[in-house]
Amino acid sequence: MLTLVISLTPKVADLGLAAPFLYPLLASGQVRLVPATLPLDHMDEFIRLEVQHGHVSQWQLFFLLHQDDQITSPEEGSLTATLWQLQRQVLQPLAEHGLHPRQVWLGVMDEVQRLAEDAPEPRQPLAWQRRHLDATGLVTTADFPYLFTRADMEAMRKAWGQPFSLAAYQTDRGLAGLPPEEEQEVRQRLKTLRQQAQEIITRKLNNVPPASGPAATPFTEKGILQTIQEEYEGFLKDLEISPNINWLGTWEAPDALPRLIARHLSFAAVNHNVVLVFCREVGGAPFQRLLLRLVYGIMTAATQPENFFNQDGKILNLQLEWDQEACQQLLAIHQAVLKGGQAQVKATLNAAVAVACEEPDETACVCREVLPTVRLPKITFPWLRQANDTVRWQQWLRDMGEKVAEQTTSADRRLRDCRRDLKPPQAGMAEANLEQLQDFIAAKQGELETARLALLRPEAFACRPPSAFSVSEAEQGALLELINQRPHGWLLVKGLLGATLLAGLPLGLYALSSGGRDEYLRLGEFLGLLLLLTGLGAAAALWRLRRRLATLIGQIHQAAEAQLAAIAQHFANAKEYLQKFCRCQALQQLLGQAQAQAAELDRRLRLSRYHERLLEQHRQNLATLAQILGIALPAPPAQLDFASEVRVEVTLPEERNVVYYPTWTPERIGQVEIPLVIGSQQILVRQPWLRGLKKLVFEDGTDVYLEPRRRLWT
Repeated sequence: MLTLVISLTPKVADLGLAAPFLYPLLASGQVRLVPATLPLDHMDEFIRLEVQHGHVSQWQLFFLLHQDDQITSPEEGSLTATLWQLQRQVLQPLAEHGLHPRQVWLGVMDEVQRLAEDAPEPRQPLAWQRRHLDATGLVTTADFPYLFTRADMEAMRKAWGQPFSLAAYQTDRGLAGLPPEEEQEVRQRLKTLRQQAQEIITRKLNNVPPASGPAATPFTEKGILQTIQEEYEGFLKDLEISPNINWLGTWEAPDALPRLIARHLSFAAVNHNVVLVFCREVGGAPFQRLLLRLVYGIMTAATQPENFFNQDGKILNLQLEWDQEACQQLLAIHQAVLKGGQAQVKATLNAAVAVACEEPDETACVCREVLPTVRLPKITFPWLRQANDTVRWQQWLRDMGEKVAEQTTSADRRLRDCRRDLKPPQAGMAEANLEQLQDFIAAKQGELETARLALLRPEAFACRPPSAFSVSEAEQGALLELINQRPHGWLLVKGLLGATLLAGLPLGLYALSSGGRDEYLRLGEFLGLLLLLTGLGAAAALWRLRRRLATLIGQIHQAAEAQLAAIAQHFANAKEYLQKFCRCQALQQLLGQAQAQAAELDRRLRLSRYHERLLEQHRQNLATLAQILGIALPAPPAQLDFASEVRVEVTLPEERNVVYYPTWTPERIGQVEIPLVIGSQQILVRQPWLRGLKKLVFEDGTDVYLEPRRRLWT
C-alpha cells in the first residue's frame, strides 16, 4: 500500500532529525512525501497524478498538523477547520473522480502547554479557546464576534426562563392541555427563544470575516449558520406541536441550539472517516522527540494498515516505550556505520580510477591498400600504310581507355576497402585521478585541433580525375590523316618507276634518235640516279610523316600516362586523407571518452564531498538525537566494522543509502518482535524499524479531547 504523507504545517514538512527513520519506506516506495510547497487546493490534482499514473490500487493519506500556543485566533490550527478544509478541498474532489483512499490519517504534533502535567486543559488562553471550539463549536470569549460563545447560550437560557413545574398538568395532550394562561406563556417563551436565536445568528452573520477558497472555514460559512437557524426554528415548531410536553420541565428548548452548533461546527461533526493520531507527552517534550514519535506513527500506518481499518473517526494517542539497552546498541551500530561510511568516502576522494587516457594504436589507422602500376600499350606504324592500320589505331585507343578505366575502378575499390577497414581504435585504460585526466584532455584538445586543420589542406579536396580516357576529335582527325597519308608499298614502287620513266622519257627519245651505245649508258645511269634521288626524296617524306605520327601518338600516350598519374595521386591523397581522418576520429573519440569520464569522475567527486558533509551532519544529528532520547551514546567499538555489509553509494540519494538508516542492523543480530497496542487490542509485530522499542501504543484519546462537550453546562 502506498502512503502519501502531506504536511499541512511548514514546521514539520522536513521531519527534522526523524526523517532518516523513514528512509527505508521511502526507498521501497511504501511512503511518498508530497512537496510542502503545494497549496491545499491543488493537492487533489497531485494525488490523482500519483495514484492514476502510478497505477496504485491501494493507497492512503497521512496528513501532518502541528499545534502550539503561537496562534492569533481559535481557528488557527483548529482540528475542525483543518478537517473541514481537507474534506472540501482534497477528499471530496478525489471522490468526484472515483478515487477513495483506503484510510485517511491526521497526525497531530501537540506542543500546547497545559495547566498541569496531567491536565488536558491548555495554559495559553487562545489555545484553551481552540480546544473548546473543536469540542463544542463554542468559545468563552467575545473577542471573536463571528464565533458562538458560552454567553450566547446563557442568553438563550435567560430568554427561556426557569423550567415549568408540570406536577398539576397532563403531559400527553400537548400545549392545548395546559390552562390558557400557561399555554400563552409557553408560546410566548418559544417566540422569545426564536427571536433570541435569530438575533444571535444574525449578529454572527454580520460579523463573519470575508474568507473564501483555501482560507474558508466552517466558522466563516454563512450557509452553515443559516442551516443552524433553520434547524433550530424547525425544532421549536416540533416542540410546539408535540403531544408530550415533558420538555417544559427541562432546559431542552434553549439547549437545543448548542447541540445543533456542535453538530455542525465541532470536530465530531466533520470527522467521519479520519483517524487522528496525537503525539504529545505529559509535561511537554522537545520538538524533535515529538517529531520522531510522529514518524513512528507514519511507519506504523504504512506497514500495518490492516490493523487500523476499524479505527475510522477515532482519536488515538501515540506512546512509545523505549528499550534503553537495545536503543543504545542501535545507535552505536548506526554511529559505527556512519564512521565507516566517512572512511569509505574519504578513500575515494583522491583515489585513481581506470579511465581511457592511453594513446590508441597508431597502426589501426594505416591503410595497407596499394594501387598497382599500369603499363599502357604502345603502338608504332610502319613506313608504308597497311590495310589494318586504322583498326590497330582504334584498338589501341580502346585499350588505353580500358586501362585507365580499370585503374580508376581499382582505385575506387581500394579506397572503399580503406574506408571499410579504417576504424578508430579503442583507447587504452590507465589509472588516473581527475587532475591527471584534465591535463590529458587539455593536451589532446590541442592535438585534435591540429589534426582537424590538417584535413583542410587543398590537396585533400582535389578534384577526382575523369574515369574515362578520351582523345579530342581534332587529335583523332590529325592522327587519321597522318595514317592515311602514308602510301601503300605497291603504289610507292609504281610512283617511283613512273616518275623515273616520266623524267627519263626525253633522254630516252634522244638516245633512240642518236642510236649510240654511249647514249644508252648515259640513259641508264641517269635513270638509276633519278630513281635513287626519287627514292631518297620519297624516303625523306615518309620519315617526316612517320615522325609527325610518332609525335602525335606520343602526345596521346603521355596524356594517358598523365591521367594515370592523376589517378595515382588522387588515390594517394584520398588514402592519406582517410588515414588522417581516422586518426582525427580516434582522437575525437578518445577525447569524448575522456571528457565523459572526467565529467562522471567530477560528478562522483562532488557527490562524494556532498556525502562526506552529509555523513558528518548525520553523526552530529545522531548525537543530538541520543541527547533528546536521554541515551548515552558510547564510542563505537573497534570490532564493529560493517564496511563489507554497508557501503556508501554516492550516486544514490540519502534515502536510498542504507548507511543513513538509523534502524539498520546486520542480519546476524536478528529481528525483534514487539507488541503493538491499539486500544484494547494487542498484536505482536516484527519490523526492522521496531528495534529499540519495548512497546508501541495507540491508546484511545476520544474522552480526553472531546471531554469539554460533556462538561458544557456542569
